[in-house]
Amino acid sequence: MSNKDLVGRISHTEVGTWEIDDLKKIIKQGLKELEVNISEPQYQFIASESVGLPLITQAISSRLFLDKKITTYNTKDKLKFVKSDIETSMTNVANQNFNVFKDIYQILITGFRKGARKYNTYELLLLIFTLDPVAFKLVRSEIDSRLVKLDSKFEKPPVASVNSTLGSIGKLQKKNGIELLEWSNKQGCLYILEPSFLYYLRWKDINTGITNKADLLAKLYAIINQEISVEIKKKVDDKT
Repeated sequence: MSNKDLVGRISHTEVGTWEIDDLKKIIKQGLKELEVNISEPQYQFIASESVGLPLITQAISSRLFLDKKITTYNTKDKLKFVKSDIETSMTNVANQNFNVFKDIYQILITGFRKGARKYNTYELLLLIFTLDPVAFKLVRSEIDSRLVKLDSKFEKPPVASVNSTLGSIGKLQKKNGIELLEWSNKQGCLYILEPSFLYYLRWKDINTGITNKADLLAKLYAIINQEISVEIKKKVDDKT
């Protein structure tokens, strides 16, 4: 901040997300009108994966019908959805409803070339937001705790690398005109500014549901590395 007069006059404003129980009510009320029943665990699954956004809950619920090409429905048909239907719909919502953000997300993930860095600290800071419980802000101690919980296959970055990456997040994003993460040095807290970013990461390339967190992290990490490889290969091909 260059204007010293503003120091102490600004604060981080949080826009709340919906509780899981409230998101479940959206699904239950809509399906009740259509006389479609799904199990309580399925309600919980959709609501918890909606990252607090009713828009995503509604999109997944609607997508269930669209994916089966159902435009009219006779309640006598006793339509039933299974978990794989829900998982497919979640992936389709990520790729179709949030496709407009695809290029932005890819720039964010692949733009900070790991070749210039010894550790994959930035990618790991993204991955820790996928650990339970779902959180859109993490204080410094929680960041360290979650990094420790990552699968042992991920090389843990040293404290200096984490501090450096946190301190440069704003600069790295500003360079590309992106604002998805914010590190507040004053509050010692890392914020994810766009909840749908988390949803997109979890579901854009995952066609089957993952209940094991280690498997989820492994898949997300593979996605990140795969995209980096694709990006590098594309640039090499462009020069040939």
